[in-house]
Amino acid sequence: MATRHILLVEDEAPLREAVAEQLTDRGFHVEQAASGEAAIDRLASFAFDIVITDLRLGGGADGTAVLDEARAIYPDIIGIIVTGYGTVKDAVEAIKRGASDFIQKPFQFDELLHIINAALEQRRLRAENAYLRKQLEERYKFEGIIGKSIAMKELFALLETVAQTSSTILVTGETGTGKELVAEAIHEHSARSSGPFEVLDCGSLPPNLVES
Repeated sequence: MATRHILLVEDEAPLREAVAEQLTDRGFHVEQAASGEAAIDRLASFAFDIVITDLRLGGGADGTAVLDEARAIYPDIIGIIVTGYGTVKDAVEAIKRGASDFIQKPFQFDELLHIINAALEQRRLRAENAYLRKQLEERYKFEGIIGKSIAMKELFALLETVAQTSSTILVTGETGTGKELVAEAIHEHSARSSGPFEVLDCGSLPPNLVES
């Protein structure tokens, strides 16, 4: 497994250094920041996998500002908020703003480690699901038409073939079978795709107007 990079933001030096040491022993690469401002500077220069930040920090930038900056630069970053007594409500608000989880002081290191591993696993599953969805769409989709039966695969092959021609194409089928979707898919894959796709509902027009 690739080394995970953590930005640990905590203004209490003894706690920060103790947690950093234990995370390093577990195989993480840890960078420390003693203030929100220092953390934001680090975020601008490196793509961390995880940011763990105390909610209350000395100086102008608190943990919420660090989290907002981190997610603005790296939308998939895992944000974990550390909160003291009386600030749990603020931590819950941080969850709503995109933090993965929060942990309340004082905490056991194993509890923090569990939160980190759970968040990493959740991110892995999201990435895996997104990849599988993309693969399925590529395999069983033709410009808005989705299917994986033999008949649909044959239809996709036929549409790809006829879309390359300049011939007039008649699409037939019963009402509700997707004739307009097929016509649009052919248009999108043709040399005329940059032009407009116009739909004319002949059934709603008088016969003499259709003829003209």
